[in-house]
Amino acid sequence: MANTTTPNMSLILPGIGTEPGPTYGQDQNTSFTILDGHSHTPGSGVQITPAAININTNLTVNGNSIISLASTTFNTITANTTANNLYVALGSESVPIPDLWFNDGNGTAVQITSNGQVNATAASIPGESYGAGTFTWRQGTGSTVPANFDIGSITIRPNTAGTTNGITLIPYSGISSSVSIVLPALPSAQSFVTLDNSGNMVASILTAGGLTSSNIASATITGSNIAAATITGSNIAASTVTRQNQVAVNSAISSTSGTSSTTSTSLTFVPGLGLTIVTTGRPVQVSLQSDGSGNPSNLTAIDTANAGQISVAGYFTILRDSTVEVARVSLKQQLHTAFSTLIEIPSSAMSALDSPAAGSHTYTVQYYAQSASTVGINYAVLVAREL
Repeated sequence: MANTTTPNMSLILPGIGTEPGPTYGQDQNTSFTILDGHSHTPGSGVQITPAAININTNLTVNGNSIISLASTTFNTITANTTANNLYVALGSESVPIPDLWFNDGNGTAVQITSNGQVNATAASIPGESYGAGTFTWRQGTGSTVPANFDIGSITIRPNTAGTTNGITLIPYSGISSSVSIVLPALPSAQSFVTLDNSGNMVASILTAGGLTSSNIASATITGSNIAAATITGSNIAASTVTRQNQVAVNSAISSTSGTSSTTSTSLTFVPGLGLTIVTTGRPVQVSLQSDGSGNPSNLTAIDTANAGQISVAGYFTILRDSTVEVARVSLKQQLHTAFSTLIEIPSSAMSALDSPAAGSHTYTVQYYAQSASTVGINYAVLVAREL
C-alpha cells in the first residue's frame, strides 16, 4: 500500500506493509511534529466551530478589536462598578426593564436607554440636568446661572400622558431686527395687559374699574366703533347717564358768525351759520348758541333813520333744506320819539324741535330787515342734535 497525506494538515500516512522500517519511522515523526504545532488555521487543522467551544470563564482578546460582529445579545446582570464596562441591567423605570448601561472611566454607571428610548437623563450637555419631571439648563457645568435658548418656534403641551395638542409660540414673519418682549409683574387684581414699543408688557389697568376717560384719547370712540344694539340698559349703571352727559346720536355745529348784519328787506343768508347733519329719523333740536368767545351772543334790530315816528323791525328764521321753516323770531317796536332805539334778545331764544325724515339735511339761518332798520346776529353758532 502506497503512502498518502491527510487533506487538512498534510500528515504523511505510511503505506502499511509497503514502507520500510526506517522511512516509516521518519514519516511518523514528521507527522507528529506537524500535529504538535497545529493552530486550526487553514492548512493547520480543522477550524473550530462554536459547538466545540465551552467558555466557562472570562474571555480576553488581549486588547484586540472584535470585528465583523453582526449583533450581540446581553444577559441581564446586576449593576457593577467595573470601569469602561458595557452591560445590560434593570433600569430606573417605575416598573424596571432591562436597559443598556455603561460604566465610565471612574466606574460611574450611566443608564443609556430607558423605557424604549435613549435615556434623556444622560447628562451629555454641559449645564443640563433633569429631576422631578423638569429639565434644568445652566450656563455650563457647575454654573448656577440659567442658560438662554436661541431656537425657532416652541410648542408647549399639558403634562398629560399621550397628549398630542399644544400651543406653538411663533415669531412674526416680518421681523427685521431683534425684539425683546418683557413679561409684566403680577397685578394686584385682574387687569388689562398693554405692550409698549420697547417690548414691555404692563398690567396696570384693573378690569374691575373698566376703562376711564384717561385711558381713551379724545374723539377716538365714534359711532362706527360701536356695533348696533351692543349697548343696552343692562350695560349702563343706574344714575350714570344724566342730563349733563347725554350725547346726541348725530350732531353738527356751524362755524361762528362773529358779527353779521343786514338792511335787506328780503331774506338773506347769515354767513357762517349753516350746517349739514345725517339723521336716522329721530327728532332734531336746532338752536342758536353762544360761540363761547365770551362776547355777548344776541339778535338785534336798530333804527337807522333816527328821525320822527319810526318803526324798528326785522325777523330771523331757521330753514331746513332751504324750504322748511323750523323756527322764527321777530323783533318789532313802534317808536314815537326821535332817538336811536335798539331792540336786543339773547341768541338762545332761537330754538326749535324739528322732525325731518331720515337722511342728510342742511339747516341755515336767514334774516330780514324792515325798511329803515338794521338787524344783526352777534357771536353765535348754529347747533343741530338728533335726540
